[in-house]
Amino acid sequence: MSQYARREGVMSVELEGDTVLLDTLSGQYFRLNTTATLVWSLLEHASSVDELARQVHAHTEVDPDILRGDLAELLESLEQQQLVVAS
Repeated sequence: MSQYARREGVMSVELEGDTVLLDTLSGQYFRLNTTATLVWSLLEHASSVDELARQVHAHTEVDPDILRGDLAELLESLEQQQLVVAS
């Protein structure tokens, strides 16, 4: 099972409950909503989708199966933007 973590060179700052990311290699900015901000904070340490789903579920009332699917989509998007790495 893949482990996801933040890629080095991505800076982040929280702003009004959201997070703004700066990819220092490309110069691009990204904005994460409140739930994605929680996931970003959890990615400080490498985690699998299942581990993230358990931790996020503790903070939300979203069905675990739906949450797992949403997390997989978020992580795929973050990986495509080269903001996280999978191992």
